[in-house]
Amino acid sequence: MQNIGRTLADILWGADPEQTDSRQRQEVLVTDSVSLIEQYVAKRGGIKGIGLKTGLAMARAAKPDLLPKAMQRLLPEFAKALEPLFQAWQSTGRPGFDRYLGEHASDAAAAMLSVADQLVTKVQNPVLKSVYTRLRGGAEAELQAFMPGFAGLLQKKIAQA
Repeated sequence: MQNIGRTLADILWGADPEQTDSRQRQEVLVTDSVSLIEQYVAKRGGIKGIGLKTGLAMARAAKPDLLPKAMQRLLPEFAKALEPLFQAWQSTGRPGFDRYLGEHASDAAAAMLSVADQLVTKVQNPVLKSVYTRLRGGAEAELQAFMPGFAGLLQKKIAQA
């Protein structure tokens, strides 16, 4: 628990984004997040899986570097949105932010979707907006299913800080 007093954003993203180690930390976090998303989508089966795979393919066709750029923009905002959960976890003194997020997956998903909803209003690309709108209905359930992997990634980064 050496990270007491630090924000989740500082731990994950670096206190000074212009410092070399912060930029490297950001690049690794973005790359790891993109990989995690791609793995999740690839493994997702059924009708939902087809929808996710199709949506991702359509979005990539419109903007090939979509995932890395989206994660570069979203991750700092997600960290801020998850800060109340991070602080609540720290106050428990229990190990494992990943376990805490798992127990509070609904709250975490809602916080992250709030960020995405706000940012999508600023998107100019009609294809990306359309894809988001179509997938948004089931997004909370998907995000909750995705949460164990994402929480594990965050825990790994927290432990490395």
